[in-house]
Amino acid sequence: MSRLLLPLLLLAGLLRPCPVPAQEYQGMGLHESGPEGGLADDLDPLEPDGSPGAEVEVRGARFERYLGAGDIDRFRFYAERSGLFLIEVQTDLDVQLLLYREGERIPFEVRGNPGLQVIRLQTHLAPGYFIAELLAFDPELQGPYTIGFGAAPAADLFEPDDTPAEAKPLSPGSRQERGLSPGNPDWVELRPDRPGFYTLYTAGLMVDSTLALFREGRVQLMADAGDGPNAHLGFFLGPGRWFARVGGKPPLDEGPYSLSFERLQPEQLVPGGGVREFTLRAAPVFLQLRILQAGRYQLRWQGSRGPVAAELFSLPALKSLETSGPLALASGDYLLALRSAETQTVKLCVAAEAEAEACRKGF
Repeated sequence: MSRLLLPLLLLAGLLRPCPVPAQEYQGMGLHESGPEGGLADDLDPLEPDGSPGAEVEVRGARFERYLGAGDIDRFRFYAERSGLFLIEVQTDLDVQLLLYREGERIPFEVRGNPGLQVIRLQTHLAPGYFIAELLAFDPELQGPYTIGFGAAPAADLFEPDDTPAEAKPLSPGSRQERGLSPGNPDWVELRPDRPGFYTLYTAGLMVDSTLALFREGRVQLMADAGDGPNAHLGFFLGPGRWFARVGGKPPLDEGPYSLSFERLQPEQLVPGGGVREFTLRAAPVFLQLRILQAGRYQLRWQGSRGPVAAELFSLPALKSLETSGPLALASGDYLLALRSAETQTVKLCVAAEAEAEACRKGF
């Protein structure tokens, strides 16, 4: 062996990546350098999915993901019946979306996003399995993106419904399949069968929706701009006419969604019960706060992972009240809503001002 080759071999050995102990999790890690970051810190826990057979299985979901440098993200989905299918991608990266029939090596649809606009790949599919690939034009690019899969929006049978005067009725226990288009809100008239608590919420893959509740179609009482694709309201409805408006947030303000109206049974909460814990998921937690004696009260809450928003409404008027500082509350019932952009546990305590120290000790 030559005197020059031996130092080169030694240098190559020094530059070889250090072995990583085998772990069950094999994702990208926080810095895309292997499993050492662990699942909790991973930018994209769905990795690895860049090779045939390792695709992410799509079951009617919307994905918030991270495209690594030189990475290809692959998705496998099944079209149950012939019809128009829609795939949308939102990202600030210059990417391309490729669509294959499973088992084929040449894509039959390709879309880019010139000007970094939303990719909308809409095509007619026969029943069967398909593979979608997302990759950046520049292998050095990396960053977050959102992708959604679903049937292309069909004609909205409830149009026209762009004003309160055109609002279509919605009864408790009903669900309507609808479609949003830019600058075209949907109005519904809520028809409760008796005074009580109700919830109204949207669901959909392809559109970021908002909700607002109105009395008589003129006075807005509450709204949910939504931290994700869907919006969710809880409220008490008494006598009168009640309307709701559904809107879309650009750039994902066009697509199909469903609107559901259901009865709500909020858990009752009274001051002095100590620190309670509730789990927040995609839907808010709604609580019926009962004040037996008028006075000043403290409301404290804290999320286990991140911010939690709290909203308080008087009943039955649904007047929005402050939640910070001492609260001057009359005897009666109130509606308390807790919201979070992520799944987490929230600690909550309500106590009379004279007993507020018991709340502080629980946090």
